[in-house]
Amino acid sequence: MQIQSLYDVYQTLPDSRTATGKRFNQAGVLALITLALIAQQNSLRQISAWVAASDPALGARLGFRFNRMPSYGTIRRVLLHLDLAALRQALAQWAQTLTRTLPVTDASPPALLPLAVDGKTVCGSADEPTRPAVRLLSAFVHDLGITVAQVPIPPSTTEAKTLAELLSAVVVDGTIITGDAHYTTREVIATIREKRGTTSCASKTISLGYCGA
Repeated sequence: MQIQSLYDVYQTLPDSRTATGKRFNQAGVLALITLALIAQQNSLRQISAWVAASDPALGARLGFRFNRMPSYGTIRRVLLHLDLAALRQALAQWAQTLTRTLPVTDASPPALLPLAVDGKTVCGSADEPTRPAVRLLSAFVHDLGITVAQVPIPPSTTEAKTLAELLSAVVVDGTIITGDAHYTTREVIATIREKRGTTSCASKTISLGYCGA
């Protein structure tokens, strides 16, 4: 099966820049940013310097014209106008497709892809007495070691009641979802099974489900 490139994934994203601001295509700029991050260029200035030092032939392969590479200002504008929700969902789907296509290790692939769900409080987010700490619910793919989806947990609700929103951006079919014991509610199990995920029973930290359900 052919693997979709990240450049192709980036081409599916909406581009809200004005016509005059599209001298460099968004997908190509995002691809360059990705390459710079892989090269451990972690700030906008570092990324821009890395791009400026790159061979313009690379830019030509990404659809740039006139033998030019995007400037600091162009890279910044692309990031400022980027639809982050669309990007997260596109990357999550790409990563999960990757785990189903390529062997990540030499071990035999599992019958079901493990997907861990867990909620965490963001360190330092309650920086004012009147502001509650930010809590996030995440879906983590064991084989890739990455978070493929993440949503905020409203102060008025629980991790379990936020799970449906998290799973809306995740491919659940063919996975076994693991989590802490407080996820073992009938509502959670029904949500997972509606998305064609698998549940089973264990202890303390569990694979979600009811024994005999």
